[in-house]
Amino acid sequence: MDIDSILDFFEEKIKIYIVNLIGKQCEVEYRYGGQHIRFSRKIGERDFVLQITVSMKNYNYISLTNLLLPPSMKGKGVSIEIINMLVSLCNENGFDLFVTEITNEAWQEGLKRHGGVEDSDGDIQINKNVWVKQNKPKKLKFNEYQDELIEESELEGYKKLKEVCIAEAIRIYNSWGTEVKIKDSKGYIEEIRAIKGEETFGVRMFYSVVVHLMTLRSKNKLEEYLKESQFVGFGF
Repeated sequence: MDIDSILDFFEEKIKIYIVNLIGKQCEVEYRYGGQHIRFSRKIGERDFVLQITVSMKNYNYISLTNLLLPPSMKGKGVSIEIINMLVSLCNENGFDLFVTEITNEAWQEGLKRHGGVEDSDGDIQINKNVWVKQNKPKKLKFNEYQDELIEESELEGYKKLKEVCIAEAIRIYNSWGTEVKIKDSKGYIEEIRAIKGEETFGVRMFYSVVVHLMTLRSKNKLEEYLKESQFVGFGF
């Protein structure tokens, strides 16, 4: 197969995988002479991005050069699952697989623990045989909920958790004698502000904030945190 044919093949397979993962089609962009493919999808204020480079010059290999996940997808094993998918494609078509342009040291160490080998350039070559034995596919699936991607198996639980988090934040702000203002321009509560005199407090209600606040609630530290932090979830 020539480079154009293999690019078309990889594009189609990866597009199908992404639809199964997040339930949404991605935009596909070819760059730099047709060797680089970038898959992207806007999810609310966040981006899902997967970019690969395909080389067939000296020998055949794929490089995963960029993977950007919304906060609600992190810590779920998504990067491992995506590499599982790329390993499968590479094994089927006689390609090697690298992860390059790594800026996150924790991810680099994680890749090595899962079967990757660091080369002299600091890139990670995926040992395909070892990887397949150590990392079994989980078939993760995410659903879009209030402009976020939530893992399907935890969606119902998260809905209830978010309701409790909102109610608790409002209760605490009311107990301070503040004027509570709610932003719900998209049909759901995005942000809560609490104003008293010259003081303003606020919290933005998205996945990582909700999980963190509910953890603090279980430790009876939520009210203290809201007061000390003043603005929670802003600047994300």
